[in-house]
Amino acid sequence: MALHPDVSDQTTTMKRRTILTTLALAILTGAVGCGGGSGASNDILATVEGDSITVDQFNTYLAVKPTARVMIQGQVVELPVADTLAFQAIQDLVSRTILTQMAKDENVYPTDKQVEDELKFQTDLDQNFLAAYQKKGMTIAQIKDEIRFSLLQEGLVTKGIKVTDEEVDSWLKRNPKAFVMPATVELSWVLATTDARKAQIDAALKSGKKFEDVAIELSQASSAPMLKGKYMPERGPLPITGMAPQLKTAIEATKEGAATDWIRFTEGIAKFHVDKKYAEKQMEITSARKENVRRNLALQRGNKANDLRSRLVDRVRTSEIVIRRESLKDAWKNFTEMLKKQAEQSGKQAAPTTSTSGGGTNMVPGAPGN
Repeated sequence: MALHPDVSDQTTTMKRRTILTTLALAILTGAVGCGGGSGASNDILATVEGDSITVDQFNTYLAVKPTARVMIQGQVVELPVADTLAFQAIQDLVSRTILTQMAKDENVYPTDKQVEDELKFQTDLDQNFLAAYQKKGMTIAQIKDEIRFSLLQEGLVTKGIKVTDEEVDSWLKRNPKAFVMPATVELSWVLATTDARKAQIDAALKSGKKFEDVAIELSQASSAPMLKGKYMPERGPLPITGMAPQLKTAIEATKEGAATDWIRFTEGIAKFHVDKKYAEKQMEITSARKENVRRNLALQRGNKANDLRSRLVDRVRTSEIVIRRESLKDAWKNFTEMLKKQAEQSGKQAAPTTSTSGGGTNMVPGAPGN
């Protein structure tokens, strides 16, 4: 059994997804690199015992930072980046600019009122919508920019797609559990990779120490001190039905405020504390939730009918894009040559038909399918 049981963050509600914001484009697997940057600024970003860190120092380091810390199932892991962050950023910004141009060309660019309406709509669906973004340090203006970008992508994907009220009602009848929130749980945990550490943890718990304190002091999960022993808190309450069978059985048998027995995984043994349990709950089918269903159905159909990923790749390949930062020029040149070769290969694979439109959803290596 793997160290982290398969805890799905699925809910039975039909959530509206951000469409292609990570598109980033879905085309950023070209094995190219770049150096640091220029464009100095002497503005002070921070001071350490009186020594200054400038904005230019920050930007230069960030551009070539070789690793990034990511959260993988409750563990903070530092991983090497595929390309420098500067090159990934220029790809993202180019893709966003082109998608924006496409939305304006096709008259689906969101108005300010549509952005305001969407903010209210998302807040109606989830009262924590704004707070979740603000916790990441985003301002209202930045959140609205992300909403606008999500809306323009949705507009490009669903243009010409119609979903009737009758189709929404039919979907709801076929999916009676769609608005049932499953039973969930909040957990803390301790991990031991040796028998000696397991004995230490058992002794500490037996002495009456709080589970959280023991987890912070003795757990061998690398993220335990930072997360105060919480298990995958970034996902919120975890659906019990989505857990691996061994953990699911243990959690169902454990009362709130108590801890499970030790559970063995490939990398060690773990004990889980049930901090809070939430019973299954029927959600009201509000007009906002019905509209959310309609939009999801439109997205599903649009993703099949309008291959936005291929259209974007084609537009990147054929647009006049001038990279002015010297350290990024060669990287971008290599990248566009890769796109051209892949378009040519895609055209050859399409034979014997006469169509050479080039590019399905996996035109670029690593691009996820729909």
